[in-house]
Amino acid sequence: MTMISEIKNKNERKLKKIENEEWKPIPRTNGKYHISSIGRLKSFIIDKKNGQIVQGSLTSGYRRVSLKINKQTERFFIHQLVAEAFIPKPSAEHTHIIHIDSNKKNNQVSNLAWVTKEELNKRMYQHFVKYRKNYKGVIISNSNLKEEDVKLLKTMINKGIPQYKIAKMFCVSATQIKRITRGENWSHVEPKIVIKK
Repeated sequence: MTMISEIKNKNERKLKKIENEEWKPIPRTNGKYHISSIGRLKSFIIDKKNGQIVQGSLTSGYRRVSLKINKQTERFFIHQLVAEAFIPKPSAEHTHIIHIDSNKKNNQVSNLAWVTKEELNKRMYQHFVKYRKNYKGVIISNSNLKEEDVKLLKTMINKGIPQYKIAKMFCVSATQIKRITRGENWSHVEPKIVIKK
């Protein structure tokens, strides 16, 4: 790494103040990490006075960070930390977090909501129906599955959506869905990540 890139990386980690941004300490971290209402994370491990921004990495499009908690490394999704810090759960059944605008990178508190499993399933179903339509609004027929389709399909299977509905939505046979469920086809493809508290 060159001296210029080292300076650039150091400057990028400095905390810039953003209007109306609220910060809260993350539980179990003894004040070493704080999460903001717009989805920024800062660490006080090196810069104990001002903190440094932690970028993390992307996992299936979601921003994820590794935090040291009680000498153990734990991984968290940024939207999970924001929701837990700023949004009270309406009930014990509200165990999932969604991005209201479906943009996984928009982790502002105003774009997140707690939902029940049923609400999440309904939202996923609506998303998949929309996803499987062409520009005329007609469901695409005789489609061959792509890897992205299988990720979505496996997520729906894991969420307990009936296989006949999934087969109809993706224009495949029920036999094909059973083969995917048993791991005979597409066994290398993992389902999309859905966060459960």
